[in-house]
Amino acid sequence: MTGLQTVVAREAAPSEQVAVTVGSFRAGERANVVPDRAELGVTVRAAGEAALTRAAAAVERIVRAECAAFGDAGRTRHGAQGVRPAYWMLGVIGPAAWSAAPGATAAQKLAVLPANHAPDFAPDVRTARPAGVRALRTAALNCLGSPR
Repeated sequence: MTGLQTVVAREAAPSEQVAVTVGSFRAGERANVVPDRAELGVTVRAAGEAALTRAAAAVERIVRAECAAFGDAGRTRHGAQGVRPAYWMLGVIGPAAWSAAPGATAAQKLAVLPANHAPDFAPDVRTARPAGVRALRTAALNCLGSPR
């Protein structure tokens, strides 16, 4: 979130005393688990009420814009409007874990088995790797066209 570095220079006059500090950033509990939320701790200080109001508004505007930009990352990264980031959900459970999972139906078993990036997620590599390669190859060929 480097945009916050510009708040003091762009939103305050040189004679105003304004400080913006990003004191903390917390997201997730483990390195292999994608968190569903993040918390950014920001402090805005100023000697005058008007400068404080401008700086706080700039911080909020920049944070909201950064969050919104993730939803339209395709335009920046790929030069095209509407290209969204993608996340492949490939969670292959081995035969032993599948059999041991409680439930009679697939939906019941999937409800209790760990999801991707859950702390206890452990795919069966023997089945996950080949299935993942086939799935990614099929998707890439579908999007990019068949090889010549």
